Amino acid sequence: MEGQEEIITGPPALCLMCTSILQYVFSCIHFPQWQDYLPHAIGNASLNGCLSHAPESNYQQYDDPISYQSFLAQNKLEQNSFSLSSLYTFAFETSTTSLGVLTSKDSLVMLTLLVITIRQIKAVLLPTFCNIGRTAGRSTPTRVGTEQFRTNHEIWRIRIPTPIPLCGISVWCVVLLGCILVE
Repeated sequence: MEGQEEIITGPPALCLMCTSILQYVFSCIHFPQWQDYLPHAIGNASLNGCLSHAPESNYQQYDDPISYQSFLAQNKLEQNSFSLSSLYTFAFETSTTSLGVLTSKDSLVMLTLLVITIRQIKAVLLPTFCNIGRTAGRSTPTRVGTEQFRTNHEIWRIRIPTPIPLCGISVWCVVLLGCILVE
């Protein structure tokens, strides 16, 4: 139809992430043509292979990230103001901040605060969830029989957590198969 632009779609974000990681690894070992050796043309850009595209690493199109002090000066706020509303505006409502550059002072401070906060939350929640898990683990074998649980304790320790990684592996297989079939 006239007047409508064709929507250009690329590979899924998971494929872009894998391509970026592989591109970095193979560039470190001086093997930039690694995509030419992939089977089923999944690295062939002309056939739109799922591992053929790498995200652009040209960040010059973005504005220079502003620091918290520059943000305070631009918005005419006190230079030593650390109110929650100004921190929230800086972190979540400003388009390009120095929080996006992991080596800046602002992002290192925020990362440190996040790590400390998450550690404190884990210190409270982990024992609670461990108790819930122990309670659930003790009650599960009673449905089968306490005697069978005592005699086959190691089998139960393997049987209960095994489905979780199997689900993860199956999801990865489905995504990889989807990438191959998309070509």
